[in-house]
Amino acid sequence: MKKQVKGIIALGVTLAALGGGLAALKLTQPKDEVGSSDASSVIEESSGSGIELIRKDPNTVNKVTVSNKEGGFTVERTAKATEEESAVYALSGYSDIPMDKFALSTIPNNLSDIASDSIVEDNPTDLAKYGLENPSATVELFYDSGEVVKAYIGDAAPIPSETYFMVEGDERVFTVASSKVLNYSNNVTDFFNRTIIAEPSEEEMPTVESIRIKREDIDYDIYIEYDERTADPDYQGGTASSHLMLEPVKCYMGFESADNTINGLFGLYCQDFYKAHPDESDMAEAGLTEPFCTVEMVCDNGTTYKFSMSEAFTNDDDVKCHYFMIEGIDVIYIVSAETAVWATVNPIEITSRSVFGSTVWDVRELKISGKDIADKVLTGDGTSREDYVAKNDGKDIDTEHFRKFYAFLISTAAEELAIGRTVPTDAEPILSFSLLDKYMTEPVTVEFYEDSTYMSLIVVDGECRYICTKGYVEALQENIKRIDTGEDYIEKWKR
Repeated sequence: MKKQVKGIIALGVTLAALGGGLAALKLTQPKDEVGSSDASSVIEESSGSGIELIRKDPNTVNKVTVSNKEGGFTVERTAKATEEESAVYALSGYSDIPMDKFALSTIPNNLSDIASDSIVEDNPTDLAKYGLENPSATVELFYDSGEVVKAYIGDAAPIPSETYFMVEGDERVFTVASSKVLNYSNNVTDFFNRTIIAEPSEEEMPTVESIRIKREDIDYDIYIEYDERTADPDYQGGTASSHLMLEPVKCYMGFESADNTINGLFGLYCQDFYKAHPDESDMAEAGLTEPFCTVEMVCDNGTTYKFSMSEAFTNDDDVKCHYFMIEGIDVIYIVSAETAVWATVNPIEITSRSVFGSTVWDVRELKISGKDIADKVLTGDGTSREDYVAKNDGKDIDTEHFRKFYAFLISTAAEELAIGRTVPTDAEPILSFSLLDKYMTEPVTVEFYEDSTYMSLIVVDGECRYICTKGYVEALQENIKRIDTGEDYIEKWKR
């Protein structure tokens, strides 16, 4: 029986099985022939096990060259396979750039083991209708044996998730799974790792010792340092954050609000790639010759990261982004402004509003002075809440009464940071506190000055740090008087 007759019989069986002859015929016709009554495009179908096209050990591939509509690329083996590990490959000319290792591994692997579910045509006379006259990708695989396999990838077939395909030396057109050949049509940057700096495991996560942010839109640096005191498991002061902001003013950090600023580089994901191996004109076009924002981050494992960012722009998907470049990786990335927070972070957003950092049961001495109040010395002693003893000017006072006053004191909430402000030289403080806890060698001094009709300036250890509402200070003055009387403290104040 002639092969064409066999093909027609096979087609008839298949159409009957599918329950729709016309539908089945359309699935196997090339895309510009859909609707034709010519059934000769289906020459042979396999029994379901697949027609083996290439079957070789991918670890023996030493080089793959790809020519495609994006320009093409070459992948070369850098380390042979061992009993424990598969062969390692690199993108030629881009060994300095972190790669998506899984995507890169598909280049030697996928065509070394590929099969087809159907032969579309024997000895085709018109390759153009399959996209194989000018293939979307031409691939050559070079094996250690010296053998070279060349394959051609055409257009998507009408069959869902199938692509037309040919192997040099075989005059037949096949369909293969699109997933097996998709990456051969890639641009070089499609193999770059979109995670700029991999996020270490919890055990390997380094401590950020310091981070300095410089920006064109502010006239000060934001400088953050690791607080060594937090390494002491018994230390209860400060906030939940292990870091302090030292510039533009010294203050405690918020825990969750500061996390992206401190640790956001680890696992930072890029939206896209602007340019690999950029030249001076590329840097200028991306706004990175004189960057809008620069960051230096020092870690305790000896690694220092330096990166820069452009001013914000909106990409085609209406996402606010920055061009981004990190020292040691010769790529200009595109990162979203939402994740790359260093270009927009405001100090007040990442700092704690707490002025006093000591917990009540750690307080050893609290000296109070100011206008219209009698000077006081509050002291405490004990190793726990249960055995804590509070005194007011040497006389025992109710511990709970002391706790409630201190709770109000540490509720001092900064409305904003006093950036660029100086301590008034022509005025005395309205209130002054000197606080010593069991972890301190020197007391902390906190002073409140009148700043405006509604606001007060908070000075800590001689440095302007915060601005708060005057209503809070007035309530604090009244509560200091109530330490002696035992009256309930004011808990709310006018803002």
